[in-house]
Amino acid sequence: MSKFFGLTLGMFCLACTGLQADVANIEETKHMEEESRDFRFHDIRYMEDWSHSSGYEFTGPYERLNDVKNIELNESGSFRASIGGQARARAEIWDNYAFGDAVTDEDEFALFRFRLHLDLQLSKYLRIFAEGKSALSTARELPGGKRTMDVDQIDLQNGFVELIYPSESFQATLRGGRQELTLAKQRLLGANPWSNSRHTFDALKLIVDIDNWNFSGFFAYPVMVEKYDFNESHAAYKLWGATASTSVENIFDHVDFYFFAHLRPSATFSDLSGVEEDRYTIGAYADGSLFDTAFYYNIETAYQWGDIDTADSISAWMAAAFLGYRFDQICFHPDLFASFTYATGDEATADGEINTFSHLYPSPHGHLGYIDAIAMQNIVSASSGAQIEVIDGLKLKGTYHWFWRESKADGIYNAQGNLTPPGASTERYVGSELDLIAKYQPDDHWTFMVGYSHFCRGEFLIDIAAPKNINFGYLGADFVF
Repeated sequence: MSKFFGLTLGMFCLACTGLQADVANIEETKHMEEESRDFRFHDIRYMEDWSHSSGYEFTGPYERLNDVKNIELNESGSFRASIGGQARARAEIWDNYAFGDAVTDEDEFALFRFRLHLDLQLSKYLRIFAEGKSALSTARELPGGKRTMDVDQIDLQNGFVELIYPSESFQATLRGGRQELTLAKQRLLGANPWSNSRHTFDALKLIVDIDNWNFSGFFAYPVMVEKYDFNESHAAYKLWGATASTSVENIFDHVDFYFFAHLRPSATFSDLSGVEEDRYTIGAYADGSLFDTAFYYNIETAYQWGDIDTADSISAWMAAAFLGYRFDQICFHPDLFASFTYATGDEATADGEINTFSHLYPSPHGHLGYIDAIAMQNIVSASSGAQIEVIDGLKLKGTYHWFWRESKADGIYNAQGNLTPPGASTERYVGSELDLIAKYQPDDHWTFMVGYSHFCRGEFLIDIAAPKNINFGYLGADFVF
């Protein structure tokens, strides 16, 4: 059984002894995390709070959802429940997978994912959340077959107990059990929603909200997917850290400061493989609009240090920036945007220092292209693109990315962290990628998507004999309730 299930049960028993304290007249205070929970559908489903949806009604074919989204369990309405879920299907077609450097490089297959959750708010002091999932795939003939990111037959995605202490000056929440962890744009820590199986952790997390600040600290074990067995976390992999978040009026909508410690038993770099690593990350993130204009942005930077068991030290960093402009007053409401990413690679082999940045547990899809051939490790990337809204709910988006190696001594890494060694190449230019996406959302429940991506090889990939350009197409539908 998972490490934190015993802790979750213990927290539940402790909380049950204090349920009667709910009659105390303690004023509830709003706080940043609670304010971000609302009666909208979120990808992280435990961020929803349908207890505030009084007066809101589903209509038409969704009318029956009124019976399950905000269920009053007692006469006063202090005990509530909410039920929700998701059904998702996606078909993928690949041509020249892995740049054609595989026995089988063409394939078509389908992925299916189902999620179902129950949210119990048993008092202002106690909450229980449980979410199950099933991730399935048809036959996949590409390298790796049905991977752990494709298949997780049936498992627990989130299952935790929250103990909440509200007061007039602050609110504290202790959450123990299996839970998804995210930060900002999820460049370093995310649920990885494109993956069929998603990321999750067995974790203990403390959240404290004071005025305009949100503080959190956590200790977590990443959960490893067992495709046909119950998933468990492993003590050899550890992630712990702390965050502080706030906003600055008229300057930053969100500001995050963070520290992470990541311990893993096996890491691979251009000149080392299977080494034990202790890596520490400190960073900052901000987003918002520029001076009350239609410009919007996000920026992030992080530095990493630590050591590996070969006595080598770690020194690496990254920076990313995104800037967009939305034309609200003209037809089709076009968005124009551009981004830049810089993540260091190893400067030299056998020099006693590792300079390759690690992207930890990200939601990588889309940041550096939809093919996921490139990760935020030893990479310099620039992109630009545009989006238009053809009719209400239908958006067309195109993005073009350019990629270079930051260090010629290091290779390139894909979204799963797999390394393509540098060989004898001295070329920096890796290649470019075109992403075209059409997304239609007729209402809050349905999303339909079709997309095409093409990766064009640059001098580096041609140098190391990657024989072909990649083509990737997909078609998806998603229903959420």
